[in-house]
Amino acid sequence: MNKESAINTLDVVPDGIIIHESESYTIVDVNEAFLSMYDYDRSEVIGESIEKFSADGHKYLFNSTDDRISNVQDYRSIQYEWQTERADGKSSR
Repeated sequence: MNKESAINTLDVVPDGIIIHESESYTIVDVNEAFLSMYDYDRSEVIGESIEKFSADGHKYLFNSTDDRISNVQDYRSIQYEWQTERADGKSSR
């Protein structure tokens, strides 16, 4: 599957999805559902750290995600919820 096909597939998923670099946590892509749910434009998200979009008190814990990222790199599936902050400053899950 090429990148364009993967992105088109992500856009039909109703859940917000963030794709980020495993070492830097820099966001490289998001799907349309994420943009709609959190009221951001793509240009406001791409290139930013995941931490920017985590709600206060629930900031992205980089060291707690290492195992999860290793699982993905080993081609294992993971799923978890994270409390985020919308563009208007409200927390959302």
